[in-house]
Amino acid sequence: MLKFSTPAFAVVFTLLILLGCEENEGPRASVGFITTALKASEESPSTVLSFYLDRAATEDLIIDLKFSGTATRGKDYECPRQLTILKGLKSANLTMTLLDDGEYERTEETIIVTIATLSSSNFIIGKQNTATAIVAFDATPHLEIKLEWKAEEESSEVDMNLILFKLDDQGAFLRASDIQGPQFEQLNIPGSEVDATFGLSYQYFAGNCRALYFKVALKCYNCNLNGSPKPLSFSGTYTNSNLNPTRTVHITQKFVKKGFDYQFSTLSIPSNGSRGILPE
Repeated sequence: MLKFSTPAFAVVFTLLILLGCEENEGPRASVGFITTALKASEESPSTVLSFYLDRAATEDLIIDLKFSGTATRGKDYECPRQLTILKGLKSANLTMTLLDDGEYERTEETIIVTIATLSSSNFIIGKQNTATAIVAFDATPHLEIKLEWKAEEESSEVDMNLILFKLDDQGAFLRASDIQGPQFEQLNIPGSEVDATFGLSYQYFAGNCRALYFKVALKCYNCNLNGSPKPLSFSGTYTNSNLNPTRTVHITQKFVKKGFDYQFSTLSIPSNGSRGILPE
């Protein structure tokens, strides 16, 4: 789920593990984190997380680790489940590699590392046995368009379509929604899309209700909406007069893409047909 602006981008950071006895007066060495929080990003891909002890390991120690957090091991990052501190040493390095799975993401994920078990009873797990990595990154520039709807009558079943056009001489159809649900459809428009004027159709495709409420939510990732990075939304209401089950749809709203800035027009609702009037 982690997405970086460079394809197949991987970032590595290191957890430094030391043996420590600061809180342990007995004969057994304890293992625990000194620093329990760290950050990694494209700009600062490496960081160190420390464990503590003032004496070297008397035998090889295998540490079993458990992973949790919003990031998923094997999908968002790679990391071994075990770490070995060799006899005579006080430290070992654990390396995580963040993965790019090609999906758009929010601005950060968390990776929580916990010491689960130790291979020898000659060592004990210290109090600070969990550390959290906050992984910050820049999402690939893209525009997210989400169409949500709700019928006035809860029992009514309705369906809408979200369709994107390129408004050249042909008014060419580009694609319908990337993601669909029972009451929403979504399109992601990458920043690499060519600069042009585009049209959106919010088609009332099927159903029967007195009022169909819909909202178009716009969110920009590393780009601007009408000159601002803040989200935008537009709301409208259709009636049964706007039902349009035909394959011919009309533009409800348009926007102009210039680099990473998207200029949206207002929403216009006609008296019949789920077809918009292209604003001047």
